[in-house]
Amino acid sequence: MATEVKMPKLGMTMTQGKIIDWLKTEGDIVSQGEPIFVVENGKVTIDVEAPAAGVLLKTAVSEGDIVPVGDVVAYIGEAGEKLEEDVHSEESVHTTEETSASSVRTIRATPAAKALATKLGFDLAEVKDFSQKERLKRADVEAYGKMCEKAPEELPQDIAGVQAGLAQSPYVDIVPSGVRLTAADRMTVNFTTVPHFYLGMKVNVGKMQQMLENARKRASGGSDKPTFTDVLIWITAKVIKEYPIVNSQWHEGNIRQFNSVNFGIATDTPSGLFVPVLRKAESRTFEEIVQMRSRMISAAREGRLMPDDMSGGTFTLSNLGMFGIDVFQAILNSPECALLAVGAVENELFVSDGEIGSVPTMKMSLTCDHRVLDGAVGARFLKRLKDVMEEPAKLLDRDLF
Repeated sequence: MATEVKMPKLGMTMTQGKIIDWLKTEGDIVSQGEPIFVVENGKVTIDVEAPAAGVLLKTAVSEGDIVPVGDVVAYIGEAGEKLEEDVHSEESVHTTEETSASSVRTIRATPAAKALATKLGFDLAEVKDFSQKERLKRADVEAYGKMCEKAPEELPQDIAGVQAGLAQSPYVDIVPSGVRLTAADRMTVNFTTVPHFYLGMKVNVGKMQQMLENARKRASGGSDKPTFTDVLIWITAKVIKEYPIVNSQWHEGNIRQFNSVNFGIATDTPSGLFVPVLRKAESRTFEEIVQMRSRMISAAREGRLMPDDMSGGTFTLSNLGMFGIDVFQAILNSPECALLAVGAVENELFVSDGEIGSVPTMKMSLTCDHRVLDGAVGARFLKRLKDVMEEPAKLLDRDLF
């Protein structure tokens, strides 16, 4: 009897998944544990493995379909095995017209390939003849298009006209990735439904830089190199414990305050913005934070994050200092009620007793949800954070100095 392949639950909050790519086609032999399709859930894409060995008898959904968790997406069985639903379907079909199988040609292609072919005016049958692929992908349509560009005299008039129009167009429409669409939807909701306000301060980070330098000396033999972000996380998480209201969310008309600081780290990756979560940051040693941050950022940039790696955050840090940004105001990572945005460290000149000197400073901005935080509360938290950043020995372990 055929084995049902169902949409798996790949995270605690997952209710549905989008089929991005079928790695196997109907009739292919598959091994148990072999990836057979790719699912997108939020910002994460995950290979789903075959639950059994056999032949992929049927794919019940198409690429681009959004499928609830638990729904059947395919069947795996023995070669030539008939599915019960197919048997019933065959028995119920009666027609007086017969169509020769040789007169019908089915072209299998991904939604992206079909969309691009339609946009460019290409016949998928011609693309298939050119590529000799069983199932066409966007890259196959692009390759066919490049071939056509090299021999415009051989193009049908309608295709030549489409390409001429594209060459003269003053713009190009880019189809956003699933990750970009998800981010666009979330940011729109966050910014338009949450009452934002912003607080800013400038801080002397000389002592923090000294902490980092000492920490790097101690970790010179390790594989994970401490960063300024690690120092920011370590200090901020401890100060948040003094102001637990900052570690809260607006939840169905109530303020839900959390015991642990689950620290989100806004991360730029080739696939877009991801926010992996470092859990229980307030209780971690500095070395643990370095190791956890390093592994999470690597996983994010390599596309290895799971949905649970980005869920449950209670506070987020966004650092654009490495790009030379002085100061910026970030959109909240709702439902979190606060986000700390930090810019680049710059040397600021000063005059003391007729002598000119410089001090390393950094501008930081706290984004707040006004439903949870009032201006005075946010200001007191930011002032305390500034004080500890400038004199961390007042609060933190001295063994980093």
